Amino acid sequence: MGKGSREFTMNAQTTETFNQRAQTALEFAGRQLRHLVTEHPDYFPLYSVNGKWKHDSEAWTNWCEGFLGGMLWIIYRHTKDAWWQERAEHYSRLIEHRKTDREVHDLGFLFLPTWKAWYDLTGDSTKNQVVIDAGKTLALRFQPKGRYLRSFVSQDSIFIDIMMNVGIIFYAAQQTKDASLVQVAVDHCLTTRRFLIRGDGSASHEGLFISKPASFLSKQRTRDGATIRVGRVDKPGPSTVSRQPINSPETPGSWIRLSVAPISI
Repeated sequence: MGKGSREFTMNAQTTETFNQRAQTALEFAGRQLRHLVTEHPDYFPLYSVNGKWKHDSEAWTNWCEGFLGGMLWIIYRHTKDAWWQERAEHYSRLIEHRKTDREVHDLGFLFLPTWKAWYDLTGDSTKNQVVIDAGKTLALRFQPKGRYLRSFVSQDSIFIDIMMNVGIIFYAAQQTKDASLVQVAVDHCLTTRRFLIRGDGSASHEGLFISKPASFLSKQRTRDGATIRVGRVDKPGPSTVSRQPINSPETPGSWIRLSVAPISI
């Protein structure tokens, strides 16, 4: 243990209490999941509208569909109940076609909790191939000039949460012995560390790369309707844009400053 850290150990009574509470939570989750998949079959909750998660509103990006199947696999692993296995397999199959989805950067979220879990339980190579295909698809988002995986928003955008998906590229590389996939994954990690991680260890959610020096409009609209001010790139070459919230006398708390720093690519 490091200096100043405290090692935590549980005695027999504490361990028993923890296990009981964990089992209670698991059983509660199972009841909720059973209700969801029986009352609303083939529906993937994403967000709520007026406090209700069952609605017909459009999904702005489909990145959560792997979580439901993943939870079903977790319940099956703990219960060994064939009903949960059948449901987990079914909800995994519902997203199989997404293994070639070029529109999202969240294929790790989709396939690691589902098809990877399925493969781990069965050793079936056909299940593993689905995971590998998804990893290869995600790698196609790689932008060689900036050495990053582009987000679903645009070609010049990088998101911090892609780091939670890049593991599926590493996995595909491991399974196929493809060195080019390793390089894509490593390059993305290094670019993320360089531009999105701050000195205090916190992170920006999004970075933007600009390939040409330009003067932008003083005001633009973000996809969620917030107003942003955009800086000027005075030095030729690609640049990274970091968004930070600032206060404005016109709309306090709703402005975002984009500081533009030229980078070398």
